Amino acid sequence: QNPNSTVHTISMDRLYDRMKACEMVYEEVNRLGLLERYREEIESLFIYLYFKNTLFSYMLSDRKEHLSFVLKLKKGMLRYFPEFRSSKYYRVPDAEEAGMIDLCMKNAGIFYLYYSALWFYRRHIRGVGGKHH
Repeated sequence: QNPNSTVHTISMDRLYDRMKACEMVYEEVNRLGLLERYREEIESLFIYLYFKNTLFSYMLSDRKEHLSFVLKLKKGMLRYFPEFRSSKYYRVPDAEEAGMIDLCMKNAGIFYLYYSALWFYRRHIRGVGGKHH
């Protein structure tokens, strides 16, 4: 694996790099006048790399920025693809993850507190490992 990967190692710099890379792809495709032609592909990139993977990677990390990062991520996703949950590319592996994403989009603060409490319970009380799934 690439030691500079923004996907395999979690740090705030890499999470922001991942977000910035997705934004740059969007802006470049838009600048070239190809956004409508490739909208679904770019939306898929945003759903998984920009939002979903980044959100859950952050929530399982050491969390340097707390709720502010989740709010930035949510705001960015709504800026680029506000209707992403109705996309044909929007798939979640299970009901729990779908519920977490819905909760985040409804109220990021409640999502942050609930997810934090859930993973504290799973890691420290029930003894489940630190991976999301």
